[in-house]
Amino acid sequence: MPFPVDLPAEIAADPWRLRLLTEADWNLAWSMSRDPEVVRWTLYPPNMTEDAAHRRSLRITESANQRLSGHYAVLDADQTAIGTAGIASSEDDPAAAEVFYALLPQGRHREAATAAALALSEWALSVGVERVLLLTITDNNSSEAVAARAGFITEGAEVRDHQGSPTHMRRWARSAQMSVGETATLPRSAGTHEPRR
Repeated sequence: MPFPVDLPAEIAADPWRLRLLTEADWNLAWSMSRDPEVVRWTLYPPNMTEDAAHRRSLRITESANQRLSGHYAVLDADQTAIGTAGIASSEDDPAAAEVFYALLPQGRHREAATAAALALSEWALSVGVERVLLLTITDNNSSEAVAARAGFITEGAEVRDHQGSPTHMRRWARSAQMSVGETATLPRSAGTHEPRR
């Protein structure tokens, strides 16, 4: 189901900035697909060709135009892309959306993922989404910590396809009734991914 409003072109995620990806950002997807940690913990396919990265960027742009999902470059103070983050509307539940993120090495351990997850979930809740989900892949402790710091609490587990294999994931959620300061239950491990579109 589409979001009720257009996805914003930019979102402040202090001290970072999120900028909606365009077709011209294909090289960011290409770079992300070459980072072993990004491929391990997200749905970025490994070693995309330039042509595949162009096609992916076109699909992302079309999805934003249809209000189905927004994929953003996470930019530092120098306007350098240090990764991506995004939010996707639920295909089945108009009251739900899902946040995802992936950072290049230069963006990790700097609170950028937390800021992006928080900013995207706040935006969704402000436009009427009732529940924002975030999935983490088992054994990615860093991503679990991001979810907790961004105000998500664990809500269950599920199995989804990841790189062609069934993968155990932990489901986290935020709602308008929850505050960012709420204590989240940290399970042993996890990772984040990007929903398929």
